[in-house]
Amino acid sequence: MALLQKNHTLSSEFIILGFGDLAELQIFFFGLFLIMYLVTLTGHTTIVLITLIDSCLQTPMYFFLRNLSTTEICYILVIVPNMLANFLCRSQRMPFLGCALQMHLFIALGGVGCFLLAVMAYDRFVAICNPLRYTVIITRALCLQMLTLACISGFALSLTLTMLIFLLPFCQSHEINHFFCDIPAVLFLACSDTRAKEIAVFLVCMVILLIPFLLILLSYAFIIAAILRMHSAEGRSKAFSTCAGHLLVSVLHDGCAIFIYIRPKSRYTPEQDKIVSLIYTNVTPMLYPMIYSLRNKEVKGALRRLLVTALTVLLIMLGDDPIFYHKEALTAIRGGTPQWERQILEGRNNMDHFSSTQPYLLFGQCDCKSLREYGDNREESTKVSAQEHVDQQIPADSPKLMMLC
Repeated sequence: MALLQKNHTLSSEFIILGFGDLAELQIFFFGLFLIMYLVTLTGHTTIVLITLIDSCLQTPMYFFLRNLSTTEICYILVIVPNMLANFLCRSQRMPFLGCALQMHLFIALGGVGCFLLAVMAYDRFVAICNPLRYTVIITRALCLQMLTLACISGFALSLTLTMLIFLLPFCQSHEINHFFCDIPAVLFLACSDTRAKEIAVFLVCMVILLIPFLLILLSYAFIIAAILRMHSAEGRSKAFSTCAGHLLVSVLHDGCAIFIYIRPKSRYTPEQDKIVSLIYTNVTPMLYPMIYSLRNKEVKGALRRLLVTALTVLLIMLGDDPIFYHKEALTAIRGGTPQWERQILEGRNNMDHFSSTQPYLLFGQCDCKSLREYGDNREESTKVSAQEHVDQQIPADSPKLMMLC
């Protein structure tokens, strides 16, 4: 009861000032960050979908990447919608408990992201430095255990830190000079001696930010040493390409956060912090999907296959003839390249089902495992010979055969 009387903000609210001093540019910033927000959601949702659907991406590395993207989606949903609303008004009122909940989720999801990046670095370390034992060490059970540990650790540390901050008395100004309830901005409003709490905040941030980041750097020190010992230039290039995206994301993710949180309260500068916070809550999450997709041939290949599948489904939905739902065509879609090649090579048998005046539409989904077995040259030659074989079976006045793969 004494605590409620001392800290009367429990029954009141905070005022989020945001960017009220830039009133003439707020509409511009609203449009700009709305576009960035939509691009970020689209990018991370795409990564989640392709790593769930594509059979070639069912590996531990993409399991962690999918969960990292899911975490990033939740992370920006906690911050960005309120920030966009703040652009449309000079200030925004937020209840005391609402501010505490936002801080808790923000720290927890950020912490889970840091731990997942460290786990992904360990995964790359085992894959490059101990490849023969990779499947023995990085098992599905271990992946689930590491994911669970990362989530529990992030939320537990966040709850501890949030309680330490919001048990402080805020008996003077309730105006937070920021666009969300960030740790330094809220801690700055406390009207009591906060040195003990600052030490606690520093220790928790060390566990969430600095230790995972140092583990990432240590892993990549071993990885780079192993890559430099490789005799194959192609192997070195592939290893660097695989790891460069993750290392860049780790530096962007942890670098800005370390700059903000691992420093004393006396170094707090609201305007500078708002700019840095804009970067790590809006810009860097938008860059992550681009970095992973542009630097990773497997992700780009999976994205192409997803687009082909989506186009195939769209063509089926737009088709006004039952031919599009023919059993052999659907079997080819589900079965992958070997069945597709067999379908076409035995085209004379399948064409008996169709009228010579109907359009022919054969569907095939390229299967990664089959592509590795047959090789690009064999696949190309098979397509050409199959096309010639099928052309012999189609009357000259029939519509042209369409093949999608």
